[in-house]
Amino acid sequence: MSASRVLAVLLAVFALHAGLVPGQELGVEEEVRRHLGTLASPDPEIRDAAEDSLVSLGDAAARSLPPAVEAADPEIEWRLERVRRRIRLALGRDLLDLVHGLLDDFEERPFRGRIERLALLVRVAGEASLPTLEAVAANDPHAEVRRRARRMAGELDLGIRVREAQPLLAAGDYAGAVRRVEMSLSIDPEAPLVHYQIACYLSLAGRVDDGIAALERACALGFTNFYHMEEDPELARLRADPRFEELRARYEEGPP
Repeated sequence: MSASRVLAVLLAVFALHAGLVPGQELGVEEEVRRHLGTLASPDPEIRDAAEDSLVSLGDAAARSLPPAVEAADPEIEWRLERVRRRIRLALGRDLLDLVHGLLDDFEERPFRGRIERLALLVRVAGEASLPTLEAVAANDPHAEVRRRARRMAGELDLGIRVREAQPLLAAGDYAGAVRRVEMSLSIDPEAPLVHYQIACYLSLAGRVDDGIAALERACALGFTNFYHMEEDPELARLRADPRFEELRARYEEGPP
């Protein structure tokens, strides 16, 4: 089928799906219609740009997209489905190019397979995978996948916040450094490494009582590497407090 014929079919299906009449193309529907008009272009760069533009419109665009146009053009069917998947998984073009087909069948995999793919995504893409992890944490149907995605996202975000905190620490603004790291708790309130880093910065600030409380939260949530704690210079003030040894006695073999 010619590109012009494909375009005509696609726009007709879109109008029927969206319930549009002439003069009624408003807001997102108008944007979707405009980008659908170039999705059938013979130029692959133009098709990619149209796909990216549809993805950038987000959930509202996904709701406005027409269903698959059977027998119109296999590539357009494929691209429409990929637009939906990219919106669901927050896959921008840079991340899509980086991970190639890593997430193509993500949603069809069993929950353990989805967790494995997320771990591989983090290894391949690092901090660039944060939007996808947050999308999965919000929307995956399986509670364990959501929990693991939150944990991965929280730990990646922590790395960003620790870097951002370095100038604050250098300036002696320990309270500011604590607030910066606490931002990661908005992603995963139960991330043990985040609570541990908060304990470290509270220790540097000389807020020993608060630091011990944060360290206990980290231990209770699963961070019990006391060998690391013994070597961490940021934790020196907490190690000097008798309560540190009490925490070791309670948690060194793991949370009770």
